[in-house]
Amino acid sequence: MNFLCSRCRSTADSVMSFDYPGRSMWLSDIDGPLEPGQGYLLCSSHSARMSPPVGWTLIDPRSPMARLFTVPA
Repeated sequence: MNFLCSRCRSTADSVMSFDYPGRSMWLSDIDGPLEPGQGYLLCSSHSARMSPPVGWTLIDPRSPMARLFTVPA
């Protein structure tokens, strides 16, 4: 299934969710079907620029992405 980013309508690859009482937010891989209200879908561009509000913690257990090009040392 093709999920679309909540911000720009590009193909989404992650889900952003919140724990308001715990002042935490998560970025997770899309593993399968999503329940309504489970989180916000984000494309790779928007999830890469994500930063938590002041005083919050960002937890990012997503799978690492493979590099397209080698980075010179």
